[in-house]
Amino acid sequence: MNIRQWINDNPLFAGLGLVVLLVLGFTFAPRPASGPPRITDFPVWLYDESTGDYTVADHTTPGLRAAVFACGDCGDKAARFVAFLTNEEGEVRGVDDDTWHHGLSDEARQLNAAIQSRCEAKGKPARPCLPPR
Repeated sequence: MNIRQWINDNPLFAGLGLVVLLVLGFTFAPRPASGPPRITDFPVWLYDESTGDYTVADHTTPGLRAAVFACGDCGDKAARFVAFLTNEEGEVRGVDDDTWHHGLSDEARQLNAAIQSRCEAKGKPARPCLPPR
């Protein structure tokens, strides 16, 4: 008796055997060792209030985060500017402002609108600049 004949004669056992093989296959299938990178693994721009400059830092470094944008190409350092600052509580303020605002407030929206208008005046699109890895 060949296997095809046995499957035809015993469809219930053949079906159960197939289900067991599938369950074992999915249970013991190799999985990737690591998942996608977490958002906290990325560097951030850190703002130095004494110099008014920003540098790349690890996300665990305490301090003010700078939201860096450019009118056009982010590779051109002269085109980049700090649009606003973010503290560890998620509040935002302008670089020359002393008052912190909630990230979803009208003042925060005005900061975003100022980014767009600053670059529109130069005829270039506003682009967020991510720090190099």
